[in-house]
Amino acid sequence: MEETTETQSNESDNALEQLKTLVETQHNQVQNMIEAKFNAIAELFADKLAYDLHKQQQIDQLHEELQLYKADLIAKTNRPLINGIIKLYQDISKTLDNLKSKPEDKLTSELYLNRIDDIGDDVDVLLSQHGVSRFNEPGEALNPRRQRALKNIETNDENKHGQVCERVRPGFEYANELLQKELVNLFIYKASKSTESVNEPEEPSIDQTEIAPELPICDETSEQNIDEMNAETLTESDTNSEQDINTIKASEG
Repeated sequence: MEETTETQSNESDNALEQLKTLVETQHNQVQNMIEAKFNAIAELFADKLAYDLHKQQQIDQLHEELQLYKADLIAKTNRPLINGIIKLYQDISKTLDNLKSKPEDKLTSELYLNRIDDIGDDVDVLLSQHGVSRFNEPGEALNPRRQRALKNIETNDENKHGQVCERVRPGFEYANELLQKELVNLFIYKASKSTESVNEPEEPSIDQTEIAPELPICDETSEQNIDEMNAETLTESDTNSEQDINTIKASEG
C-alpha cells in the first residue's frame, strides 16, 4: 500500500517535471521567434533608412548639378547681351571723346542730333539681335491693348476726336509678347466759341417801329369796371379838394 502511494507520487512528480520542461521549451521557442521577427524588422528598417539616405544624397547631388547647369546656362545666354552692352558702351565713349576733341565752333546741334541718332540705331540693333523688336501700331484709332495715351490735344475738328495726333515713343515686344506699349498723344474734340456761335440758330431781327402795339381786348364788363374805377377816383379827388379848402380857411382864421 505504501509502495503504491509512493509510486503514484513519483509519477506525479515526473509528469509535473515534464510539463514544466515542455512549457519552458515552448516559451523559449516563442521568445526566439519574437526575437527573430524583431531582428528582421530592425534589419528591414535599417535597409530602408540606408536606401532613403542614399536616395536623398542622389537628390541633393542632382539638385546641385542642376543649379550649376542653370547658372552656366544663364551665363552663356547672357554673355552675348553683355558683350553687346560692352560694345555699346565703348561706342558711346568713343563718340564722346570725338566730340570733346572738336573745336567749339564745329559742335553744332545738328552734329549732336546725328550722334544721338547713331546711338539709338545701335541700341535698336542690339535689341533686334536678342529678339526684341519695336513697333508703331498702324491706323489712326487708339488701340488700348498696344497703345497708351500720354497727353490730350484739343481740336475743333469733331472727325479727329479719339485719333492719334502724335506718336511719342514706339512700343516693344519679344516673341509676340508685349513688353511696353506705344506712347501716343490723342486728339480731343472741343468746340471753339466761333464754332458754337455759328452752330447756334440766329433769332430774326424785329423792327419795333414797324409793329403796332397790341391793344387790350375789352368787353362790356371791362368797360363798366373802368367807368366805376374812374368815378371812384373822381369822388376821392373832390373830397380831398374840399378838405384842403377847409384846412386853408381854418389857418387864415
